[in-house]
Amino acid sequence: MDIAEARKVGRTFLVSLDEFLAANYQRLKCREICDIYYQFWHDLKYFRGTATGFTGLSEFLIFRFLYHQLGGGFERKDISRDLSEFVRREIRMGQGIPVQLGETKRTRPDIVLYHEERLVAVVQIKLFVTGGLKEIEREMRTLKGLKQANPNNFRALLVIYSHCPPEGKVPLELRKHKDTNTWFDYVILEDNEELLQQRVNSALSLDRLGLYRPDSHSGP
Repeated sequence: MDIAEARKVGRTFLVSLDEFLAANYQRLKCREICDIYYQFWHDLKYFRGTATGFTGLSEFLIFRFLYHQLGGGFERKDISRDLSEFVRREIRMGQGIPVQLGETKRTRPDIVLYHEERLVAVVQIKLFVTGGLKEIEREMRTLKGLKQANPNNFRALLVIYSHCPPEGKVPLELRKHKDTNTWFDYVILEDNEELLQQRVNSALSLDRLGLYRPDSHSGP
């Protein structure tokens, strides 16, 4: 392998993974997305001795899954040197895009989804809930602020890859927030046999917005 081929390795890996998601998003279970991430985590640990410090793949998997669930075929448009968004007619989606939170504050959700220029969905992604109840409360304060600023049709989903200890207070707190905020939902991927496509649609009400097309895909 020469240097030119070596430079393509990273892109080849991402393209292969994306093509897999495009071909299989309709039948992938929540736990299988989790398994894909942790297989890479174990492989990275094999080569480095540790997987600490590696970030990005967990967000990539969920973002590209949603991209294909929405039908694909988006056009990528740069909005700054470091950020791009994906646009198809009345839909815009992106990662890390600043969103106004009150008059003076902004936040950068992991995934945002706009429909007809209205923010209709936010997805936050975590491998673990390492900060316990305080971390959940921080997330909910931000999401409640976004809901207040976008009261119509707004939905939020918290995706957690790894189990929260069942003996702890975090699962109870998450259920409480889901029960008291009809616009909020969460999903824990590990050991979860649900189809991720159905879970995401249910949480974000994509079918109600006319964005859920489980039987069609319009390309990368």
